[in-house]
Amino acid sequence: MKQGEKEIREAVAQAAEELANELVEWQGEKPQYSMSEMEEEVLEIRARFGRKVAEALLEVRAERLPVPGPGCPKCGGEMRYKEKTTLQHTSELGQLKFERGYYYCPHCESGFFPPG
Repeated sequence: MKQGEKEIREAVAQAAEELANELVEWQGEKPQYSMSEMEEEVLEIRARFGRKVAEALLEVRAERLPVPGPGCPKCGGEMRYKEKTTLQHTSELGQLKFERGYYYCPHCESGFFPPG
């Protein structure tokens, strides 16, 4: 199985189950729905399902390679993704903690956390 396939399958299955439960609940609350009411509900569920699937794909993509091969600020060569690292930064808002992809330049042997 390719990287991310399991996560995508799980996210899609979870979204489908949640939305199916909502649809069953809606149908139970409104047993005498019209064709237009049914179509409206199905279209809304379809739209939410699409958003959930897109979010899962974006998340897997970001985990795989957060930023594609940026140019090295020192020599201009293509940098290689090494790993995701947790960084801390003190700002006017206080101490911030976040994850960023770390890149390494094999040409000049320097490291970099894009976007800067």
